[in-house]
Order: sequence, then structure tokens, then C-alpha cells
Amino acid sequence: MSEKHESFSMGLLYYPITSLGYGRRIGLWFSGCNRNCFGCITPEFKTFGKNTNTKDVIDFIEQKFLDDQCDGITISGGEPFEQPEALDEVVRTAKRFTNDILVFSGYTYEELRKRDCMYTKNVLDSIGVLIDGEYKQALNDGLGLRGSINQNIIILIPELEGRYSGADIWQRRQEILIVNGKVVVAGIH
Repeated sequence: MSEKHESFSMGLLYYPITSLGYGRRIGLWFSGCNRNCFGCITPEFKTFGKNTNTKDVIDFIEQKFLDDQCDGITISGGEPFEQPEALDEVVRTAKRFTNDILVFSGYTYEELRKRDCMYTKNVLDSIGVLIDGEYKQALNDGLGLRGSINQNIIILIPELEGRYSGADIWQRRQEILIVNGKVVVAGIH
């Protein structure tokens, strides 16, 4: 029986990222977002981009966890929950290697829990940390792992408490990446 792999709109896949969570991580940015937050941190990923097969992303994730000292994965966007089936498939793969799966979403945890979507529920039951809520530029205090102080850092797996307690006041860092000849800045501004 062959596995089904979703096609989804991906903005960027990169390793290693050290500015969006604990340690050396895989960074995956979904593209596409209908939220239109004023001052969006990643406007380049608002529109839906090039379609990618989740198998390619899964192969990349498996390779990095098996070959390198990978501490976790951070998934952002755009809005990852705009493509819940592909997000679920990626999270299920990452879960085989780590509990440190951190997802950024413009939706609140409560909004996501209310959705009548099995894939969204699966993701919320599997990830380690959710940073939720709409980014509000006027509430960006320049601290921590969240973009603005109205957002919550929700630790969903207790064993990650030690890694992420205090993440709301971490010193922010940004990284300059060269991806396909283009300069990309990763991190929270």
C-alpha cells in the first residue's frame, strides 16, 4: 500500500535555525495566510507560493534528525493552520524524532481547539509548544520568542517546561541565511 503525501504551499525549509526555539532546529515556513495582521513579521509568506510535496519535507526532516544533532523543529508561516492536513503529516513525522515541535500561529489556542478539523486537533495533541495569537506591531516589546506581548507561549508537553520557561523574556536573535542565492533574515524582529 502506498503512502499518501499532501501537496502544500511552502515558503522555506532550512537547517540549522538557532533563533526560533531551543538549540539547532529545522525551520519550516508554510506560505499563505488570510489573517492580514498589521505589520506582519513575514509578509513574504502571506501569499500562497510554490506547491511542495510533503514527502520532500519529510525526507529532509528524517535526514536532519538521523544525520545531525537536531534539537527540534519550528513551524511558522504564513499561517501553518491554513493547510492543516499537510501540517499534520509533517508534525507526525517530526514527532517520531522529537517532542520539541514549536508552531507559531496567528490563531489562538482556543480558536484552533474549536475548529471542526481532525488534522488541527491532531497537531495540537502532538506539538510541544504553540505560540498563539495575532501579531500586534504596537505590542512588540522586543523581548522573547513571541512577536508581541498579547501572544501566548503555551507549553503543551510538560517535559519541555525547562527549555521554554522564560521564553517570553529571552534575548531575541536574528540570523542571516543565504537560500538559493537570496538573503533571508530568520528570527523575530
